[in-house]
Amino acid sequence: MAPVYDIGTGKPVEFVEPTVHNESVEPAEADRPGFFKRYRGRLALGAFAVSMGATLAFNPLDETLQDIKQEAPAVAAEMLAMEALWLGGAAMMVSAVGGEVKNPLKLKQQIPALAQRANDSKLFKAGFVVNTVGAVGEFVAPAIAVTSHLPVESWGVLMPSLVDLGITIAVRRAITQGVRDNVADTSGES
Repeated sequence: MAPVYDIGTGKPVEFVEPTVHNESVEPAEADRPGFFKRYRGRLALGAFAVSMGATLAFNPLDETLQDIKQEAPAVAAEMLAMEALWLGGAAMMVSAVGGEVKNPLKLKQQIPALAQRANDSKLFKAGFVVNTVGAVGEFVAPAIAVTSHLPVESWGVLMPSLVDLGITIAVRRAITQGVRDNVADTSGES
């Protein structure tokens, strides 16, 4: 190959063969989250809005309001009871492991010790169950009322509660997995 010269300086320039990459800038299709995963919040909000609109369009407003007024006291009482269980369970978990948290800003270094105390504590495990029952009950109470007393097109109003239930399950899985992982790490170090 003949030498290549810089036009401005007239000096020879080292020529590097261009390389062809088969990698695209876009993430691989398998790495991208699916449509529902990317837009789940918007879809839940849309289902909620469509459900409200359909309920108001297809059902007399006075009948729907009468059904809501009839069920509201029972649902409110159930929700209050479930919130009390949720808070009580959280208080039990904190009292089981949180008594010796020294510096909250350095909590990350204390996680293995907290996980060990959580794993050894029957109070923590009981509090975890009580807290979970309260959290799941906060979805179940309105779900029963909506599905049994309101028309089918109004069931989309449960979307925010359904998203909350999904978060509840994900958080509980993360807590149990975190306790297991940290207990395994501390038992493997000794």
